[in-house]
Amino acid sequence: MTTGASVWTGNRLMARVARSSSFIILGYGGSQAMRLAANLILTRLLFPEAFGLMALITVVTVGLAMF
Repeated sequence: MTTGASVWTGNRLMARVARSSSFIILGYGGSQAMRLAANLILTRLLFPEAFGLMALITVVTVGLAMF
């Protein structure tokens, strides 16, 4: 029978940390890639004034989300 502490020692812990970190990094990178793709599409669809307004609103909402 193993104890709870032995599960979190050695290579198993490092493997779990590495796997979890890679999921977080891939998720963040994927969301940034989707954001870039959406901005490129909106650049083509919207006229310049509307795209500028959208960019300003995005800056404000991201700034508010940080608090």
